[in-house]
Amino acid sequence: MDKKTTAELAAKAAQIAMEETAKECKKAGLTKSKVLKRIREGLDAHVIKATYDKDMSGFAYSKPLIDHNVRLDAAKLAIELLRMKPPTQVEFPDETGKPQRITGDVFTDMERATRLVYLMNQAAKRKKADGEKRSGKD
Repeated sequence: MDKKTTAELAAKAAQIAMEETAKECKKAGLTKSKVLKRIREGLDAHVIKATYDKDMSGFAYSKPLIDHNVRLDAAKLAIELLRMKPPTQVEFPDETGKPQRITGDVFTDMERATRLVYLMNQAAKRKKADGEKRSGKD
């Protein structure tokens, strides 16, 4: 009898689930291009608002307005698909070489995270230099 590890069984189950999902999507006519097209349409979404006008005894319609909620939802999907999500943590070595980690939702891009690390390193160097001046090691 062939003994399989939990990881092997989980991998096989995931593969079967993906294959079954692909079959059902094909039956339903759901394709990657169709999904991507809808996300693209969502990025340019507009809405027309209708209000009842008592004077005209009818509805008045607005010009097409940007539908911010739909656009935001589409942008979130696109960000996930394109893997553009900003980092939630940055790891860097301190002046002694020990690994340091900053976590949280403070980063919007790697450039800002890198700049923060650079400024922290500069501050540490200044602090060290100030300490040496005060102790007379200058």
